[in-house]
Amino acid sequence: MRTPEGIVKDDIKKLLASYGDELYYFMPVQAGFGTRTVDFLICYRGLFIAVEAKRQGSRAKKFQQRILDQIRDANGEALCIDDVAQLKDLLDYISRCTVKLLDRPPPGVKLIERQLVQIPLPRAE
Repeated sequence: MRTPEGIVKDDIKKLLASYGDELYYFMPVQAGFGTRTVDFLICYRGLFIAVEAKRQGSRAKKFQQRILDQIRDANGEALCIDDVAQLKDLLDYISRCTVKLLDRPPPGVKLIERQLVQIPLPRAE
């Protein structure tokens, strides 16, 4: 039987898998060794995203919140979510705001800088 948090994680995995090779994600196995982290580590269009999944209405534990804060301080995106729609909204926004870089620059061309082009979100009326 799946736990409520497990259902949220399964929904997140389905969403992330739908992006195919355009998105990389990793779910670290927390076995009591090494550095603690959150449930999902994601790279999408050159941006680092960390996600802690929770059952409906739950919040991150103190150590999880510290990790999310550290990631934000390092200019990554960090979310604690209880609904996959929250992550989908972020990924959709990133899709609208970025230009996919060439997989490999042509011979003789060196990739010097990545730029994030922001598109303003429409204002709610």
